[in-house]
Amino acid sequence: MVMPETHSTPAGSARRRRWVAMTAFTLALILIPFSHNAGGRLETAFHIKGGEAEAVDRELTQRFQSPYAHRLITVIKGLPDPESVEGSNAIDLIVNGLRTQPRVSGVLSRLDWPDPLFVGKDGGTLVIVGLGPGAGSEESQIPALRTKAIELQNQLRPQFPGVTIQLTGETPLNFDFRKVSADDVNRAEVRVLPVTLILLLIAFGSVTAAMLPLGVGLLAISMTMGAAALLADHMHLSILVGNLATMLGLGLGIDYALLMVSRFREALSEGHDANEAADIAAHQAGRTLIISAATVAIGFAALLTVPISEISSIGVAGLLVASLSVLICTCILPWVLGLLGVRVNSWRLHLPAFWHSGSSGILASPKARWRRWGHAVTGRPWIALLTAGLPLLFLAFQALRISPGLPPGNWLPAGAESVQALHSLEGMGRSGIVQSLRVVLELPKSASPSTPAGWKAMSRLTDYLAKDPRCSEVVSLATLSGGAEDPRILSQLPEDTRRSLLRNDGLATLIEVLPAAVVTPADQIHWVRELHSVDVAKITGIAGAVHWRDSSDQRRL
Repeated sequence: MVMPETHSTPAGSARRRRWVAMTAFTLALILIPFSHNAGGRLETAFHIKGGEAEAVDRELTQRFQSPYAHRLITVIKGLPDPESVEGSNAIDLIVNGLRTQPRVSGVLSRLDWPDPLFVGKDGGTLVIVGLGPGAGSEESQIPALRTKAIELQNQLRPQFPGVTIQLTGETPLNFDFRKVSADDVNRAEVRVLPVTLILLLIAFGSVTAAMLPLGVGLLAISMTMGAAALLADHMHLSILVGNLATMLGLGLGIDYALLMVSRFREALSEGHDANEAADIAAHQAGRTLIISAATVAIGFAALLTVPISEISSIGVAGLLVASLSVLICTCILPWVLGLLGVRVNSWRLHLPAFWHSGSSGILASPKARWRRWGHAVTGRPWIALLTAGLPLLFLAFQALRISPGLPPGNWLPAGAESVQALHSLEGMGRSGIVQSLRVVLELPKSASPSTPAGWKAMSRLTDYLAKDPRCSEVVSLATLSGGAEDPRILSQLPEDTRRSLLRNDGLATLIEVLPAAVVTPADQIHWVRELHSVDVAKITGIAGAVHWRDSSDQRRL
């Protein structure tokens, strides 16, 4: 169909396309530089806006000012018994070496606190390293800490040839997940792009025409990642944005560009010059693309209402990709097509006639062929419905088998150091320290933890949690004091320990619960839900006592 005549001159139309394209190019030049390190700004942790995990994390960081609010675990294997002189000296060397690292807010080992927690069943030992605030995220400290761990390991190897020092915990795991995710995206692009280019070459029969949709897809991905990097400074965005940007950018970008390029080539074959063909493509295909992108955007926009970072991140990625893809295709691509003109068909491939029949290749097969297909479908609607619908119903039925939560089995990337260290902790029977449940008990002023009544209330809640068969160990002021019932023991605790477990106003205390090795992430989520219904005032015997819960699995799922 030919566009009706307009009063615009070819020169005026070309100038208008150029200015529109330059505006879109300016936006691209602004966004693309930010895409370089976009993955480093995206989050790997699970975040629920306004959730208790967020509140507990903020409480420990700001009001407790705990040096261990954010931490990692150093897993050490191949050393003698920590009680021996050689083992003790080796741990002392490691502890002092870690303390010298920037932004390390504290290091806790068996030398500071003779608790069985620090020693594994098979003789390994662990050291807790607190990560303090500063420029950049906690994850930015991991490379330097790993370098230091390797340096300490090499220093100990002459005396202890089998020694290994590895880092694990929420922050190292997130760091490795980010790297694995980025590597997966890069591998996917390397594998998908050649296949996509081959399909486009078959579809268009021209190298130049095939490169245009591919270029649009890559530009849409880069602009989306740049925009996501800017938005990440103001909202929680998941690392999933990178995977979705690649998948949707190639899908939508290429799909939209295919329609625009095909319509332009059809207009050329109908006898229009380059400017007229570009106007026809922009008018006819552009209108279709805007409607299509709007429906896609509406679907993704609905996900923004979900206060879970992973879900809202999918919505943001979809909105960005759809908007930027249609922007490139309606603003930049018509100008490029107008410049190319008939050269869009240059570098033709000599394919069989079937592959490039019609004006635009296999995607533009003769209308009669599609008319026959349409008559076949409408002539036997029930057969067509059953043929197409039954497989779809079978696939939809599988949704009933979906189980929320983490997949069973060994689903973590086996090659990551943090995962190997986590498996070492599991072998030591100490993996609960990574998956700990943090409970903040807040008491009224009349019964603060520093008073006998408050101390007794805290001890009661500690005992209640310790009796749960899913619990391996509980760490609280009551357990650190060796069962002492006198709150005056607080004055004898180290400053770092007191700040970790007692809020600076003295009215709230941290109780940390380490789950048993047999407790799965799904079990822990169920456990957290149970604690929501617990009557803390009844357990502690203090009216007005409240508790907040924070599970590491809630933050990372």
